Amino acid sequence: MDLIMDNLQNLYDLRVFENRDPYRVLIRTILSQRTRDQNTDRASKQLFSQYKTMTDIANADPAQLEPLIRPAGFYHVKARRIVEVSRKLLNEFKGKVPSTTKGLLELP
Repeated sequence: MDLIMDNLQNLYDLRVFENRDPYRVLIRTILSQRTRDQNTDRASKQLFSQYKTMTDIANADPAQLEPLIRPAGFYHVKARRIVEVSRKLLNEFKGKVPSTTKGLLELP
């Protein structure tokens, strides 16, 4: 994955995430829907500064996440979805983000 990202970075002006952890990429993807990259960056930094792990987020009430992810917009829906996804990953995928399209489509 690193080699692919490095090659693409050389070809295009791609945004490179400081963390390529699949879980954080998934959460950033949820946050990025219908918003600008700057808003996604702010929301994800605020979220992960308070909630460090998938378990932390899965155990949170969505209302606790809302003020942190507000910059991304649609924060009521996104907070609920982020908690649901985190719980499903822990309960049904042993805390791992699926690597197949089929597995990803099973997520809420």
